[in-house]
Amino acid sequence: MADPELVFLKRISKATEDPRIIIYYFLVERRRDGGTPVLSRKTLLQATRLAERTVDRTLRWLIEKNLVDKIRGRSETYYFAT
Repeated sequence: MADPELVFLKRISKATEDPRIIIYYFLVERRRDGGTPVLSRKTLLQATRLAERTVDRTLRWLIEKNLVDKIRGRSETYYFAT
C-alpha cells in the first residue's frame, strides 16, 4: 500500500495540471487582487503558456459551467470570472 502523503501529493499535482483549474484560478486571482478583472484570450495564452486549442476548449467548458463569462469587443473577446 502506498504512503497516504504520496497519494495525496500525486492527486494535488494532477489537479494543478488541469487547464480548467489553471485558467479559472488565474481569472479569479486577477479579480480578487484588484487587477484588471477582464482578460483577453491572448493574455491568457501568454500568462498560462498553454496551447491555443487547450485554452479555447477550457474557456468553452468554463463558460458552459457558468464559471466564466465573456464580453465581445471590436477586435478582441474578454473573459472574466463570474
